[in-house]
Order: sequence, then C-alpha cells, then structure tokens
Amino acid sequence: MLDSAQPEAEKVANLYLLSKEGVKRDALDARWVHAECYRPERLAPLLLSDDVLTTLRRLVKRDNPGRPVDVDDLREALLRGVIRGDLYNAITDPRAGRQGSARSKPVKKPVPELEPPVKT
Repeated sequence: MLDSAQPEAEKVANLYLLSKEGVKRDALDARWVHAECYRPERLAPLLLSDDVLTTLRRLVKRDNPGRPVDVDDLREALLRGVIRGDLYNAITDPRAGRQGSARSKPVKKPVPELEPPVKT
C-alpha cells in the first residue's frame, strides 16, 4: 500500500479485498485460489503431461517438416532448459513427494468475481 510505484487502481483493488463488501463476497479467498492456480509448482507438471507434450510435438513437427520429433526428447528439453532448477528437482526427485501439487486448501464454493462492482 505504501509502494509509490504501485498503480492507484491496484491499491484500490487490494483495499477492496479487505472491505466489508469484499469480505461478504469472499474476495480474498477468491484471489488466493486464483493465485494458487498459477503457482509454478502446479503448472510445471501440467506442462509435462502427455496431452501437452503431444500437442507441442505436433506444433514443433509442423514448424520443422521432415525432422523426427519425439515426446520424450521434448520432455527432456523442457526439464533441462525451460523449467527452473528447483522445480526440476521437485518433479524428478521421488523423495520430494507431491508437496507442490497437492491441494493445500479445499475450494468449497465457486469463485466470485475479483473486480469490485461499479456503483452508479
């Protein structure tokens, strides 16, 4: 809130989370759920899923006709060059378990709008 570089609209949106109306609409929980969905620990395993790798293989093959493209090679390329080292260790180390991918807070209800309603 005291950051002068933060845009005014962002400050207002953050204050809305703590307002009476924001509390009624469970806006803070909705923001948390939204942020939780985009955590790198959740996205990295999705990037390495068979469906994504198959689609990526198709796109790479289309851009490089006549060259063989293997899903396992794509997986290795993502693990070695695209996914951060700490995520690589969490994904490939069996002792790390599934801590990053386990849902830590259950979602009980649908996510409401994050934007404060405009009063006219």
